[in-house]
Amino acid sequence: MSRLCAGFFIPLAVVGALFLAACNPSLNWREVRQKDGPMLALMPCKPEASSRTVNLGGQEVLMNLNNCNAAGATFLVGTANVQTTDTALARQHWQQAVLANISVPAVNAGAKTRDIAIAGVPAVQHVVSVTGKRAGGEAVQFAGLWFAQGTQVFHAAIYAERLGTDALPADMVEPFFNGLKLQ
Repeated sequence: MSRLCAGFFIPLAVVGALFLAACNPSLNWREVRQKDGPMLALMPCKPEASSRTVNLGGQEVLMNLNNCNAAGATFLVGTANVQTTDTALARQHWQQAVLANISVPAVNAGAKTRDIAIAGVPAVQHVVSVTGKRAGGEAVQFAGLWFAQGTQVFHAAIYAERLGTDALPADMVEPFFNGLKLQ
């Protein structure tokens, strides 16, 4: 092959490799419907569905979860039908349990929050961002929210290993929380 041809094909091969890399993003967003519930979520990977019975404020409830791992983070959405009019209390118990699992005793004045509007939910919701610790002592960045509609309580969260900054990257947070909807 002549030098002229080699000089042409090498840049072409580099451009082709970059094009193929762009077609395989680590965050491959897709819409997912929560099992037996009205919540739709935008997830960056194919989620696994699971269910388990948990205690929320003294009431045993079935919690349906979808979660997946992408780009060093776990993305999770959950729904529980609490069959009570006091969904605020159930939501508070769910929040306390999640935060306790990452060694954060409660949301305090130092926690970062951001407001978000969720399609199908009349009130503005608050995403809480904190840094906590997993059971093994590893630092974890967390962003999550809890909200209710009727007798259902919802939770959406991102858990990530320490990514070198105090905040989770916008390309994780924005599509995930802005992609939540109730139908």
